[in-house]
Parts: sequence; C-alpha cells; structure tokens
Amino acid sequence: IDLAEVFSQAMQFLSLARLRDVLGEEGISQLRLLNLYDMLDTLVWQSAYAAFEERAFAMAEPSVEKLNALMEEIDGEFGLNPDNDPTVALSWIDITHFFEQPFYVISYPVSGCCALEIYERELADGTGLQEYLRLVESEEIGIVGAAREAGLQNPVTDARVRDIAAFLDAQFAA
Repeated sequence: IDLAEVFSQAMQFLSLARLRDVLGEEGISQLRLLNLYDMLDTLVWQSAYAAFEERAFAMAEPSVEKLNALMEEIDGEFGLNPDNDPTVALSWIDITHFFEQPFYVISYPVSGCCALEIYERELADGTGLQEYLRLVESEEIGIVGAAREAGLQNPVTDARVRDIAAFLDAQFAA
C-alpha cells in the first residue's frame, strides 16, 4: 500500500507533460503549481502528524487534553499555526489513519519524496516515465527498497530532504 502512494503521486506530475495540448500552457502552469503546493502541504502536514502520532503512542496516560496540547506543540514546531487559531490543534481527531491504520501517515511524505524525484527527472531530461516504470517493475514491497532497486535516492535522508527543498524553492520562484 505504501508503494502505491508513490505511483499515485508521481502520476499526477507525469501527466502534466502529456496534458499540454489539452490544457494549454497557462492551464498546465496552474496545475503544476497546484500539484507542487499540494505536495508541499503533504510533506509538512503529514510529517507533523507522524511526529504527533509517535509522541502520542509514547504517552504514558494519554487524554484528549494531553493530545490537544501535544498537537498544539507540534503545530508550533512545524510552523503550522502562525495565527494561533485554537482550533488548529484539534485537527488530529480528523485523521482516521490514527485510529484505523496507525503509523501510516508517514507514508505520504516518504512516497512524496520519491514522486518528486521522478518529476525532477522528467523535467531535467525526460526520463521520469522510465524511472516510474522501473519502480513499477520492482519486486521490493517497501518504498525505500523499491526506490533503491529502481535507482532512485533514499527518500528519508537529510540530503534528499534538502534537495527537495531546493527543488520546490526553484519551482515556486519560476
């Protein structure tokens, strides 16, 4: 299931090059930015939720009050509530994965790192689709192992996160 997230996210980006005739240059530009902003949102929020989940499960005696306070603390650490809206810290309750698939939310930013690398390669030299297909053919079932087998970078290293930040910064500046 984790690896399916890579395929889904990468296909969103790969389809951009193939929709130019349908949407035109302006439409593609808007859709590209929308996808990039959505990915940035996923990277930050889902990472924050993963941090929340890890600390919540380590809590000795969790309560609603303690979990709300924990989410408020994490919101501050991740810069997710600059206006200090008291309802933002309550958002954790809406994440069904916490209750139905614990420790799954981290899959979204990890898979997003791979999807962005595929998109980067598509923009750089047009090989994104080949990388995507190589990943599809992988016999690995985990994201990190499949990425390695397909010749992609390890998505959970500090260096890869810095590369993604630089890539997104350049894309938003363009």
